[in-house]
Amino acid sequence: RNLSSRAMASLEEVAEMDAAFREEEDKKMVAMDPKKEATVLKSMLDSENVASQCKQVLGTKWPAVRAEKWDGRWSKAPEEELGGAIKKVVLDLEAAHLQPSGIQERLDDGVSAACHGLATLLGH
Repeated sequence: RNLSSRAMASLEEVAEMDAAFREEEDKKMVAMDPKKEATVLKSMLDSENVASQCKQVLGTKWPAVRAEKWDGRWSKAPEEELGGAIKKVVLDLEAAHLQPSGIQERLDDGVSAACHGLATLLGH
């Protein structure tokens, strides 16, 4: 439902929109392909463009998170293991927005704030 033509929604309308949003997010989490997400994450972390965006947004936090979690543990992990870990984080946190494919899409669209999500994913 689009509220742009209205100034305010009723509490009932907000609850309905929230329920619809949560249902859609649940579908994304259930339909997640862990191996694909692992491939996307590896590609992002090999990308100079992603590194540049994340350094700009996160400053010194980016190299530290990347080195500790990615270089130190996950960069050499088999895709099945990495994908399983990604799925666990997404499901445990109920956070479909932390799926690497979604983060990559947002970064490609110029939403560099998605680097916060990437850092959160790596931090777990």
